[in-house]
Amino acid sequence: MDKLEIIKNVVTEMFQLAFGDRFSVEFTPISSSTIKIDISGDNVSCLIGQRGKTLLAIELLIRQMHINLSQDFTDEFKIIVDIGGYKSKKVERIQEIARQAAQRAIELSKDVTLPRMNAFERHIVHQYINENFSNLQTFSIGQEPDRRVVLSIKYSQ
Repeated sequence: MDKLEIIKNVVTEMFQLAFGDRFSVEFTPISSSTIKIDISGDNVSCLIGQRGKTLLAIELLIRQMHINLSQDFTDEFKIIVDIGGYKSKKVERIQEIARQAAQRAIELSKDVTLPRMNAFERHIVHQYINENFSNLQTFSIGQEPDRRVVLSIKYSQ
């Protein structure tokens, strides 16, 4: 049995034992090195938690299982956990905030600072701007938990 099959079995059994048939767990390969675990069902809000904190804890638990199994297996892959589409919707919202901020930075030709964000959210902004706005650059400022992303015009040297 390979590592992915072990993780599938453990996660499925964990949810079955904890919640019975209230939630379904689906595993979808996103690429050769990424697997997405989608958890769905009625009242998934209890698994998402306030501002996604319970979802993050579930994802960290599953990733830790993956790390522990890595000692016995050589195949490596990234695990993404989404519950009720919460994370997908959050990514879309953050990308829209980044797009609007980019438009403002370009129109005003000045730096635009976004509100404080966690590391996951900042990563989405950096990646989105890098992929979609070649004339902008991003950097983070501040200390946790008040770190923010700044969008700045790239000037040629």
